[in-house]
Amino acid sequence: MNNTIIILSVLTVLFFFGCVKTYKISGKVFVEGMGFRSIEFYWFIILLISFFTYLLFNDIGKWVLLGYYLLWFIMLFMNHWRYVIFGVTEIKLKGYNKCFKNTIKLFQASDKHLLPDLYHILLSVIVLLNLILLILA
Repeated sequence: MNNTIIILSVLTVLFFFGCVKTYKISGKVFVEGMGFRSIEFYWFIILLISFFTYLLFNDIGKWVLLGYYLLWFIMLFMNHWRYVIFGVTEIKLKGYNKCFKNTIKLFQASDKHLLPDLYHILLSVIVLLNLILLILA
């Protein structure tokens, strides 16, 4: 289980770095990075610290990394999934669609429902898997 947590955490680090530096696939934006002076960069640094704490001090590091992923999952839910599940205001929907208009999507943007882009779907799955594995470890 430890190796699976490490592999998924490395995948998470690679994924999340895209929030700092833009990733493109075949010329299309997978995730748009906000740069090294963004809040995303600081969250990335905290992820690295949490991950290295897990690697170096497994007993304490498990709780640090679990706390990080739990907080991140809550933030993903509050900023994306609650609007998908419970509905969204027109203002929030317009802002969301504008912010992520150039990213790769599995579903075409809607004027009535918030539909997350491919990056946020995959990132949410990876974070949730990390969270479950750390709880079970």
